Amino acid sequence: MNPEYMDMDDQHGFRVIAERSRLADAVKDSGAVTMFPEGPTADHWLEQLTAQRGWEHFTEKDFHRLAKTYNVSWAILDAPICLDLKCPYANATIRVCRIE
Repeated sequence: MNPEYMDMDDQHGFRVIAERSRLADAVKDSGAVTMFPEGPTADHWLEQLTAQRGWEHFTEKDFHRLAKTYNVSWAILDAPICLDLKCPYANATIRVCRIE
């Protein structure tokens, strides 16, 4: 999911909830890092945020890199993004795509 999603259209503090974890987001997760900048959380946050840099221009290759590095198997993409990924769910706003 776009690491900036919390700044986009989130009026009610929506958080992605799943059986699996998600990569760090650029907005809410920064609070914990600010409070504990010397801890391992800060290193993981920065590493994951760096890996997602340029998200809006990602290609299939970038998603496969995330899959290899972080075991990412699904992505929630803005609907206008057109990639050659299998997306079993789509509406006017988002596409939920499998990274194989």
